Amino acid sequence: MRKLSILSCAIVLCMGAVAQDFETIYTSAGNIYTGYISEQIPGSTVSVYASETTLTLAMNDIQNLRDEYRQVDHLSPTAQQYFKSIGDSSAYVKLCSFDYQGAVVDDALLVNQTNDSLHVRLFTPKTYRLAWKEIHKVQKNITSNTSSPILDVVALKDGSELRGRVIEQVMGKTLTIHQNDTTQTTISASNISSLRIDISAVEDAFNHMPLLDVLALKNDSVLSGIVLSRMMGKHITILLADNHQEKIIPLTEIRSYQKIQNPNYENPIIVQDTILTASADSAENVVVSLNGSVIDMDRIYKCKDLESTMYVLVRNTNTVKPADSVSVSLHNYTADSLVIYKLHEHKNVFQKSTATSAFPTFDCNEDPYLRCVCISKEDGEKEAKFALQDKGKYIVLIDETKGIIINIE
Repeated sequence: MRKLSILSCAIVLCMGAVAQDFETIYTSAGNIYTGYISEQIPGSTVSVYASETTLTLAMNDIQNLRDEYRQVDHLSPTAQQYFKSIGDSSAYVKLCSFDYQGAVVDDALLVNQTNDSLHVRLFTPKTYRLAWKEIHKVQKNITSNTSSPILDVVALKDGSELRGRVIEQVMGKTLTIHQNDTTQTTISASNISSLRIDISAVEDAFNHMPLLDVLALKNDSVLSGIVLSRMMGKHITILLADNHQEKIIPLTEIRSYQKIQNPNYENPIIVQDTILTASADSAENVVVSLNGSVIDMDRIYKCKDLESTMYVLVRNTNTVKPADSVSVSLHNYTADSLVIYKLHEHKNVFQKSTATSAFPTFDCNEDPYLRCVCISKEDGEKEAKFALQDKGKYIVLIDETKGIIINIE
């Protein structure tokens, strides 16, 4: 349980960043993931949403390795930024593609190759599911935190406190806190009694947190908000998003920890995903269940006269109460996450027609209302759990042509 507390600290402490690259996660195998920990299942798995990844892969698992030249301005923003940072102004760059354990890996930068291994850097945003024991250490991007008024507070067993920003945890061993411009202190994990954040300097902490904490409890309820403190081996205190009240949750009642984007953050996170670039028929064989019941999907169409506006022909509406737990199970689904948009009523989505009917719409170029990680189950299905606070209609995208409608009332 102590190891759980130290790792969890990495994703609940203050993060005042604008980009999604809050953390760098290092594994015992030497792989590096730049992004943030999106879910933890204690003692089992850790899910990392990474915009950039450095991997060492066994050559025995690689087939059809081939060189390919790519136009830089067609690559992901992370890739474009990388090549700019190393002073490469070429219009095209040499990358590679290959088959790895049944999946195709595209646009990889070959760092090094030996007879036994392939060392590559990947720039495609993706959620990776890692074994709990694989995590070696987590480092914070301190440059993205320097402007935040919210501080981390580490309470030690001798009664003293250290205030600043936690910048590194070596799993089960040490924690390092940056106290000012020149002082860094590394503490043994065994000397820590609790971890908390100090939000006294801000009027509304929810405006300063780019990600919210979501606790999935063993009684199937879901709590979302900001984790304020952790008493090692005992309990967590969370500031609830729906009523801004504090609630203490024993660690033994928590099934998993998640991170989701905060729609009230003053500087919205810009996250790209591949969900909207799926092929048009990718949802044809997907079977969707909502809270245990199989449901039908609704069709999504592009508004011809409005460039990025999508509209939905709603035939099936699933009503849920605010803040109630929603479980979506998917069979034959290949993506690693679900994207949820809040729908808006547009009376005339066809500007050149005389239609007066209202259609629920969303803008696919805007940031989604919510993004949640899909967890693979033993039977091959994927499952995502979330809770929606605000009343209204939402669409959970299955691909670019189909989704399910959830009505919160």
